[in-house]
Amino acid sequence: MKFNLLSTYLLLLLPVLGYNQELSTDYSPFSRFGLGDFLDQNTISINSMGNLSASFHDPNMLNLVNPASLGDLKTTIFESGFNARYSQLTEGNQKKDAWSGNLRQLSIGLAIFNPINEVLAKKPYKLKWGMHFSLLPYTKLGYKIVTTEVVNNLPFEKTFQCSGGSYKFMWGNGIKIKDFSFGANLGLIFGKMNFERNIAITSGVYAYQDFFQNDIRIKSFYYNIGAQYDWYLRRTKDSDIRNQEKVLTIGVYGNGKNPTKITADTAFYRIHNYLGITDTALLVQDQSTTGNLPEAFGIGFMYRSGNKFKVGSDFSYNAWSKYTNPNKSESLRNGYSFSVGGEFTPNILAFNKFFSKVSYRLGYVYQKDPRVILNQQLQTQGITVGFGIPLIVARELSFLNIGCEFGKLTGYNNLTENYIKLNLGFAFTDNGWFIKRRFD
Repeated sequence: MKFNLLSTYLLLLLPVLGYNQELSTDYSPFSRFGLGDFLDQNTISINSMGNLSASFHDPNMLNLVNPASLGDLKTTIFESGFNARYSQLTEGNQKKDAWSGNLRQLSIGLAIFNPINEVLAKKPYKLKWGMHFSLLPYTKLGYKIVTTEVVNNLPFEKTFQCSGGSYKFMWGNGIKIKDFSFGANLGLIFGKMNFERNIAITSGVYAYQDFFQNDIRIKSFYYNIGAQYDWYLRRTKDSDIRNQEKVLTIGVYGNGKNPTKITADTAFYRIHNYLGITDTALLVQDQSTTGNLPEAFGIGFMYRSGNKFKVGSDFSYNAWSKYTNPNKSESLRNGYSFSVGGEFTPNILAFNKFFSKVSYRLGYVYQKDPRVILNQQLQTQGITVGFGIPLIVARELSFLNIGCEFGKLTGYNNLTENYIKLNLGFAFTDNGWFIKRRFD
């Protein structure tokens, strides 16, 4: 059973990987600053509720931001997702449209103490333990700007471009004892950023091109810890029956500074078009320094009424003013975000009523971005909507998660970016792992 489900998961993932390769180029001048554009770290189901990650936990869904939620897992989960993003950059009367896409995540979550063993042993576990392994994009860079001007009757063409990004690999564990959960994520952030400037005289016997290249590679140990507490306003006798439960969950998570190894290659060379000669004025390779990624924390609450209704709010803060990168100095400020959202499922147990079993999600997000342009800090506002569609795959309950985000990123003066982000993900569950077989 488990191998058939894993094969189904991998087969459905193949077109996702191909799609990610096709839509790998972004257009965002804002990504020039800091580590680039920050990508969603939440699963699609949580993102569709406004990124309510501090207090969210579910027996059949992953929460990668607060590892304490893993203690609530009751099954094995294979989860993946990807997105497509349309953006329109506006400055005055000028507009630039762009499509891009990215693989959101690859995750496997494990309930180490399978609840089926509790039934077979007729003895409940005092401790519950969940684990996950995940790979997801962390930041992304991508833009190309070309300008032309004439100086002393000579045409100049200037090109500024960057590409690359970073990824995060995590191993997380969460433990739940009664109504209290705690957990930790450990992992690695790694990636490469490529920056290039090209200044060219495009005609005449003096035609030449100046190339400035700066390639930066980062590698950082990553960790964060989290905790959640469930305050039951109404508790059912059978823990597997959640329809009548009413519970308020409070969650927190955070991390300290993460030391970062930074390696840079810097080059400056000139190509004389008429003479066909290349002069290398500067070449520095494998220049290693150290920096750090800043501390961050988040706090939030969520009220849940059975399997029908969830609503909550989150606040997060990150101290990016303390970010250091000796190879690319930045002037960043501390950032924060605030969000509210929820989910409504009419009747998850409805028979032959498809729309009654669908989970409907809605959220609002306001974010103060750490990047600063001409002394103005970027900010984002967005509305998230989504659907969680239950499916039966290999006789196991699985989910198709669909989400959409409508947002606006505001920069300096009248430079804005309106975007629409489409998210699609699969979450396959399998309760056949870690069962202790019994024979008479």
